[in-house]
Amino acid sequence: MNSFKRLLSSTITLIVSFSRDAVNYIADGISERNGKKVALNLTLLLSVAALVVLSGAVLVKLAINNLHIIIAAGFLAAAAYSALSKLFQVEEPIPPHKPTAEDYQAILATVKPALATVAPALGLASIYEHTDISADPEEQVLPWGKVWRMKFKVLKQNATTHIDKDLCRSVIQAQVKSVLVRENPSGFANVRFERGGAFVPIIQVDEVLPGDAFVYLFIAIASQEYFQQRADWENRKNVLAIEASRDDEDF
Repeated sequence: MNSFKRLLSSTITLIVSFSRDAVNYIADGISERNGKKVALNLTLLLSVAALVVLSGAVLVKLAINNLHIIIAAGFLAAAAYSALSKLFQVEEPIPPHKPTAEDYQAILATVKPALATVAPALGLASIYEHTDISADPEEQVLPWGKVWRMKFKVLKQNATTHIDKDLCRSVIQAQVKSVLVRENPSGFANVRFERGGAFVPIIQVDEVLPGDAFVYLFIAIASQEYFQQRADWENRKNVLAIEASRDDEDF
């Protein structure tokens, strides 16, 4: 269809361009009093006009005589286009919505009891109130690529305490899972998210970053977009690590 449209457009453009040139040559011939030039271009112009009219008449006649075929072909083409569009259509994933203050408080309702249980064992200060782990309002919800993460902070028992961030993340994640399954204080309709045939907690402890006096937790809501992005970023880190290793060897 697009090829036919381009061909038709090119043909019309060519005819219009030729007609304009012919008219200009006729006008030049009249001003130059050159009868031969006027007659030649007038003949060409009339010939093209006659050819266009004749071609149009033939097409109209064919269309009238074969109207049922044209209609049937149109329906078949529309059906085929619709089927192919559905077959090859790629749906754009809908980006997860930005968590609201209410969403933050809902996550906090699960994270707080989970942290309170394991905090002393991880070298973190005891937790009594929600305010003990809430981040500043402007930092509670932060963009992370195409998804969002919620930030929490926990005071260390001592500023010099060493925090194993990977161990800390895995322990907190396991406790979050336990709180979700047993109590679900956040009130989720589903506390688990299906991923690759397995189920994971809907609350994902994505990252733990030790600071000077605080340990910062970054938590996300499980979604296909979240796991895809995490996989992409992990692959990127691995590639950068390999390239850095090669640079060291070259040095």
